[in-house]
Amino acid sequence: MIDATVTGSSLSALAAALDLAELGLRVRVVDTGDADQARDLAAADGDGVLQDFLDHVAAPLGGGEDPDEQASPLRVPPAPVWLPDVRGGWTRQPLPAVSGVPAVPLSHEALAILGGGAAFRAYLDRLKPLLTIGKTRRLGTLVDKRLGPRVRERLVEPFAVERFGVGAADVDAAVAAPGLNEAMSRAGALTGGVLAESERTVARETAVVPGGGWSALDAALRRKLRAFAVEFVDAGVASIERTEAGWRVHDVAGGSFETRALVLDAGRRVDAAWPDTDAETAEELDEITAAARTRVRARLRVTPPEAVPEHAGPLLQRVTVAGQGSAPSSVRNEVWSVRLELRETGHWVAELAGPSEEPGREQPPLPSAILAELLEAAGVSEAPGAEWDVLRVAAETPTLDERTRLRNAVSAFESRHAGSLLVVGRRVHGDSLAEAVRAAREESVPLRRHLTGIAE
Repeated sequence: MIDATVTGSSLSALAAALDLAELGLRVRVVDTGDADQARDLAAADGDGVLQDFLDHVAAPLGGGEDPDEQASPLRVPPAPVWLPDVRGGWTRQPLPAVSGVPAVPLSHEALAILGGGAAFRAYLDRLKPLLTIGKTRRLGTLVDKRLGPRVRERLVEPFAVERFGVGAADVDAAVAAPGLNEAMSRAGALTGGVLAESERTVARETAVVPGGGWSALDAALRRKLRAFAVEFVDAGVASIERTEAGWRVHDVAGGSFETRALVLDAGRRVDAAWPDTDAETAEELDEITAAARTRVRARLRVTPPEAVPEHAGPLLQRVTVAGQGSAPSSVRNEVWSVRLELRETGHWVAELAGPSEEPGREQPPLPSAILAELLEAAGVSEAPGAEWDVLRVAAETPTLDERTRLRNAVSAFESRHAGSLLVVGRRVHGDSLAEAVRAAREESVPLRRHLTGIAE
């Protein structure tokens, strides 16, 4: 009998497979070919989770050999973005900053983006006493009170919409900027708290990428898995069912096999169906899906934008369009983020991120006209021969309460099948590659202990 079967090939799924196989367990991977990390140029890795895992993959099995440079991690510090200014051009975001909140409101960049009146209003934060220390939960409310609505609208909202798909008023400060409320209380002003937290923010926003790219990492990881006798099968999973010994997996080719444990790869795409299961398990999986937010992410090669300053970094802006509501006859405004970036290939690429839909809400189809309207509003158009890359994926949870509900839904499902089931993938971790890998490796520990007989 197979000790553990992994029903997918995302990075987090293969990470769990490696941790199991290194203990001598018999592991089978149902290869879907869905390397969900391949879209990312660099993945946020504030805690160093991905760096540690890439180092582990790159390390040679035998002594005396050099690490695999193609899989070895490269650290990528965050690049400052350029925002629309009051003159209709582009100005680099004021730095230091935390989630767009500036530490120096009267800097040249802040004056250009905010205007003199709003910049001076923000400067008064240094003189205003703290009346409710650490009590303001939402980031947007905190910025409005301390720095003024103009700072929120022009400096904070673009980052909140890009990361979370909602406005800053719907984002917990503890999620967007951990430690900022506490630092503000110590410094006596929000701008002082930003200055104190700026170095930690840079570390938190530093990303990682394999030396040879994500496809090279995938190849290196598969080589290491095969070295530990992990079996890859191409026939996809049709259905799974509980047995007295664990699970029975039925593949699309009509075959079946039994496995003691199951690593269920949720992947990244929220429109990807779970395997067919019994009614009770299917209902449990639906509970997980209902607890997760979703959003659309799209990418396209575009024509160069106009009036871009020389040596400018990525251009970020919010764009409002008329979107399709949840009812067929309703129309609601949607706020998207549009990031324009010049890649090393010499091509400009637009990264579009749609609004985050509340958990459990039925997702309307995406009208194709919205994408064209977004590009027009951003001042660019499709490059000749370019093709849209559009995915509906999980969205990062903007509040601590929602984050807890999603984690609880996954934990409750796993606990009902203790010792025989693990759910992994970006789909259940807010589309964060680092968080998905971290959870897969940490949560596989009890599964490994159970399968090796260390704990029952």
